[in-house]
Amino acid sequence: MIKMSRSLRGPMKPRVLTTVALYEVVAKHFPNIKISSFYERIGDLVAIGDIKRVYKGLYINTQAIPKVTAGEVAKEIAPGSVVSLHSALSQAGVINNPSRVVTLVIPVNPRGWKQGDRSEIVTDIGDYWLFRMPERFVHCSGLADSDVFVQTTNYPLATAEKAFADWLYMGTGRSSRFSTLPPLDIELEKMSIQRMRRIVKFMGIEHALDDWLTVKKEYDNSENVRMNMSADMGY
Repeated sequence: MIKMSRSLRGPMKPRVLTTVALYEVVAKHFPNIKISSFYERIGDLVAIGDIKRVYKGLYINTQAIPKVTAGEVAKEIAPGSVVSLHSALSQAGVINNPSRVVTLVIPVNPRGWKQGDRSEIVTDIGDYWLFRMPERFVHCSGLADSDVFVQTTNYPLATAEKAFADWLYMGTGRSSRFSTLPPLDIELEKMSIQRMRRIVKFMGIEHALDDWLTVKKEYDNSENVRMNMSADMGY
């Protein structure tokens, strides 16, 4: 058991494991293991905290370095999805109210659906909300990859600018059931307005951005907001 635990520990180790992947790990140490015994070994690994169940047939390796994130699991839960919207903005430090829910956009063909339609997947490590978007806007093929996706993760994570644009797109769509716009207390200065404009132009929502920026300016200049900012800075 100790050797099996060690085979999961450290960098360059399996991170998100299906039952099949776990079988390969266990079989290295118990080559002739029976299926019933295999599931007992999985139970042992869960019990000692070496792995954690996500849902049936999927686990995360808690011994992996760096630590496995909930966003990283998304590509197994919903293949083709991209971590975006609130989760991506929170990870970028642009909004300051993190949530246990992981928000994803997932490409669908426009037949019998409304943009923003949400599905929920409940797991032992948190909930995943999947919002549908036209396929051409999820990946924005034609824009630089660095405009659309964070380049330093091993899973699809939208840049803050793309996550903002996704939120704006769904919040302003006439057929959308996603009824909110990006929050006005967002830290806009942490994003690239040039990148954002490239993305919203591709998505055809330039006017929606201009309208939001006008309201944002009024919000930032409001007396209550300025008083709160001064208090935060110790004035």
